[in-house]
Amino acid sequence: MTKQQHSLLNRGPDRPWSKALDEPRWVDEPDDVPQPVITSPPPPVVIPPPPPVQPTHIHKQDKCDDVPISELVTAIIVNFKTKNLLKCVYKTFRAFYPTVPMIIVDNHSGDSSVELVQALGMRPHVKTIFMDKNVGHGPAMNRAIQQSDTPYVFTLDTDTEVITGGFLQKMVKLMRADDTLYALGWKRWVDRISGVPLEWHTEKQPAERFIAYVHPSAGLYRVSMYHTLAQFFHHGAPCLNNMREANKRELKVEAFPIRDYVTHLEAGTRRMYSGRWDPTDKTPKKKWNAKDRYPI
Repeated sequence: MTKQQHSLLNRGPDRPWSKALDEPRWVDEPDDVPQPVITSPPPPVVIPPPPPVQPTHIHKQDKCDDVPISELVTAIIVNFKTKNLLKCVYKTFRAFYPTVPMIIVDNHSGDSSVELVQALGMRPHVKTIFMDKNVGHGPAMNRAIQQSDTPYVFTLDTDTEVITGGFLQKMVKLMRADDTLYALGWKRWVDRISGVPLEWHTEKQPAERFIAYVHPSAGLYRVSMYHTLAQFFHHGAPCLNNMREANKRELKVEAFPIRDYVTHLEAGTRRMYSGRWDPTDKTPKKKWNAKDRYPI
């Protein structure tokens, strides 16, 4: 007999029923009060991990020997009051080389083209330099080369237009295959003293009078060699002293069919400001006008 049963059987007149025991029952009887149903806890919410970040895909055509072309070449453009020309060369170059570093030098234009250079400087992969005076095309290019940090620089005149890509990869591949190769592009033979190209001479000149010259309108140069040569200077042929030393040291200055990829107006900027296409031309100077392909 349990303790509770014993207390119920031995109650007396002086031991009334307690409220809790009005309906006595065996302690092992089932409880009439419904008990909460205990269920197993819900499974934890599984949050799938984010997909792995894929590396930026670099298309084969954007590489040179498996190295991104953007790590090998810096493009250099010098602007002097050539707003619309600058728009064209920037847009067409970027169509094929959107990530190649670019340095744009404004040669103290003082017109609305300065605002364009400032705006382009806000875009990715573009650095800008503003000269406090017009130092000439050669020194402006030299300033940009000094601030480049790639093995090669590709100079572009504002009066050029890129019509198809792939040329930088081919040019750099040639450079990397030959350590003595200094410059590639539109190769001309120019007078070592005046810089005037061979085809403009009316008299036959001795062969030793001329040197190989890669025109900077669209030329690729090896930066490490450039630093050992005379800097580009203010002249109608800004690379003249530089190329003269390169020829003397027997560094290779070679031709590349750059005109298959880049069109050039030839003296287009000079013509814009009443210059001449050909220094031997004796006709009156022709100004740039709205009918030209690249208006001011």
